[in-house]
Amino acid sequence: MDVLVVGGAGSVGTAVLPHLARGNRIRVFDLAQPIDVDGVEWVPGDLFDASAVEAAAEGMDALIYMAMGPREPWGEITMAQAHLRIATAGLYTCLRAVAACGVRRA
Repeated sequence: MDVLVVGGAGSVGTAVLPHLARGNRIRVFDLAQPIDVDGVEWVPGDLFDASAVEAAAEGMDALIYMAMGPREPWGEITMAQAHLRIATAGLYTCLRAVAACGVRRA
């Protein structure tokens, strides 16, 4: 399966990508470069750029959304606000973008 992973360079992505890459073609869409795993392609971009997400999703069968937000400053309201924005507006932007190019699994 061809899978677009949004947010695959963080802590969760680092743990999950090697497992996902077994038997799947993985394309990571993230601001940061993910760990080096055979069969994983990196497309740098911002999840709030719907056109960039849509371009990254071309030819993909599924979306896995792992974008989370900053690790610091832990406990600060600004961090909570950033996580909420990524979890809501970011997910919405990505779902709309991948649906526009035919991805039906998320």
